[in-house]
Amino acid sequence: MSNIRNMKRKEGMKDLDGDIGDEDFSRDVSSNDLSGPEHSPVTSGPVHDWEAEKTTETDFFDDGTMTYFWRAHTLTTLVFMICFLLYEALTPPDEDMVDNTKRGLVASVSAFILLGVTVTPDGPFKRPHPAIWRFTFIISIVYELGLIFMLYQSASGARQLLKHIDPKLGKPMEEKDYGGNCRLYDDDNPEDPYHNIWWIMDALLCNGLGIFCGLQSLKYFSMKTYHWRGLWNIPTYRGKLRRIMAQFGPYVWVDFDWKPLSSLGRWFSMLGIIAMFLLAELNTFYLKFVLWVEPGHWANLVRLAFILPWGAVALREVFQFLDDPDCMKFGRQSWLFLAIVTTELLIVIKFGWETVTIPFPSHVVTLWMAIFLILVLWTVWNFYIDPHTFKVDSQDVERRREHWSQVRAIETKLSPSESTLFIPKFFFDKFLQKGNKED
Repeated sequence: MSNIRNMKRKEGMKDLDGDIGDEDFSRDVSSNDLSGPEHSPVTSGPVHDWEAEKTTETDFFDDGTMTYFWRAHTLTTLVFMICFLLYEALTPPDEDMVDNTKRGLVASVSAFILLGVTVTPDGPFKRPHPAIWRFTFIISIVYELGLIFMLYQSASGARQLLKHIDPKLGKPMEEKDYGGNCRLYDDDNPEDPYHNIWWIMDALLCNGLGIFCGLQSLKYFSMKTYHWRGLWNIPTYRGKLRRIMAQFGPYVWVDFDWKPLSSLGRWFSMLGIIAMFLLAELNTFYLKFVLWVEPGHWANLVRLAFILPWGAVALREVFQFLDDPDCMKFGRQSWLFLAIVTTELLIVIKFGWETVTIPFPSHVVTLWMAIFLILVLWTVWNFYIDPHTFKVDSQDVERRREHWSQVRAIETKLSPSESTLFIPKFFFDKFLQKGNKED
C-alpha cells in the first residue's frame, strides 16, 4: 500500500484539481518503490500529500466558494416579484381584453414557476445546480395543468387554443405515409429509392452509437472515485477550472441493478416501466396528429427536451422506490410523469377517436397476441413451474438498506443546500491566509 501511495504522490503535481479519480492497481508494484530520496520527483519545496488527505477521515463539503449561488434567496426573489407587480399595477390599463388575458396568464404562470424554483425541495439530482431540476419539476406541473385544461375542450377548440402560442398552429396538416411501403428498393420514389434503408441506418448507427457511447460513459463514471473539494482548496487555476467543469458531472453515483427476475412484483414493475416509456414515445406521434402540430415545430422539440429530464429523475425515483427497503413513498417526479403520460393518452383517445378505433390488420393483431401469450407463458414458467428467481433473503435486504443509507448520508453531507452559509468573514480569513502563504 505504501508503494501505491508513493506512486500516486509522484503524480500529485498533475492531479491538483477538485475531482481526483483513483484507479485500482492490480499489478505488482514492488519494483517501483519510490520511498527512497533518490526517487523523489521534487527535490526541494513542500509537496502536498493528496493521497494522505484522501485516505484520512476528512469531511468533504462546500467550503463557501459557491455557497452564495446555492442559497434560495427567498427574500430577494420576493422583493423583485413585488417590484414587478407594482410596476404592472401602476401601468395605465389597456382595454384590449385578449391581450390582458394573455399577459395575466403569462404573469401568473411565471410567478408560479418562480415560487416553485425558490421554495420547492431539492430532488435526487443536484448537478449542475438544484434550481435547474426544481425548474424542470415545476414545468412538469404547469404542463400537466395545461393538459388537463385541454382535455376539457373539444378537438377544434384545443387546436384553436394552440394558435395563441403560435399563429402557425391550428391548421390541418398534409397526410404522410410513414410505413405503407417497406420495400428496400422503392420504384415509386425514383429520387430516393433507398429511403427505407436510411431508416435502418438511422436505427443501427445513430441509436446504436448513442447506446454504445452511453454505456461507455456509465462505465467511466461508475469506476471513477470522486473527492469533491471547494475552489479554495485547489492551488492551481487549472485545477479550479477543472473543478468548475466537474460541476456538470455526477454528484453521487448510484448503479442501477434492476434485477427484473428477483421477484414477480419486480418483473411486473419492469414491464410497466417499459410500457410507460413506449407509451410516451407513441404519444409524441399521436399528439402531433390530433392537435395539428407539424413534426418540425418548436413545440415538439420543447416537449421532447423536457421529457428527457423528467424521465431521468423519474427513473431514479422509481429505482430507489423498488430497491430501497426504507423508501415507502413514490417519487413526486415519477408521479407527475405517470400523470402526464396518462393525460396525453386520454387527449389522443378523445380527439382522435376515429383514428385509434380503426381496426388493426389481422397479421398485426396475430403477432401482438402471440407476443402477449409467450410473455404470459414465460412468466408462469419462470416464477411458478420452474422458478429461476434470485433468492431475496434478509441479508440481501440488509445489504440494500446499508447501501441506500450510505447514499443518503453522502447526499446529506455534500448537499449544497446543507453547506455553510455565505459569511464575509470566511472569505476575509481565506484572503489573509493566501497573503500569508505568499509572504
